[in-house]
Amino acid sequence: MKMIDEIGARILASLEESWEDNVFTLINTVYHPPSSADLIEYCSAIRYLKQRELVSFSWRILSPGDCPSLTESETSALLDSLEDWFVLGGDGNWTCGKGEIRTTVIPQLFIGEGNGAELAEKLVHDRGFEWWIHE
Repeated sequence: MKMIDEIGARILASLEESWEDNVFTLINTVYHPPSSADLIEYCSAIRYLKQRELVSFSWRILSPGDCPSLTESETSALLDSLEDWFVLGGDGNWTCGKGEIRTTVIPQLFIGEGNGAELAEKLVHDRGFEWWIHE
């Protein structure tokens, strides 16, 4: 299995604990504290993880029920414009730049079965939970 960069490792480890999370919560989790310099690195890490089929996307729907997976064309369009989804909020955390985060259908990332889950489990086992905060 190919090595992934530090931010990709943090994303997978965070997903190992939750299995899925929206892209805004994740960026605020893997960077401590978050800053405007993080966005390009974060989006590149997500693209890399998706390219290696370690993660997938779905839409977070606020009503009860399953969150539908993104089609290949939706995923491609999302990855092409991923940075456009983010805005640094007044509280210093990243949030949705395409509408109110509590009412907008937003992308969420979930861990891929197989290699994604195995690698995430190994990362948490070897490094511990949120090792980047405790360093």
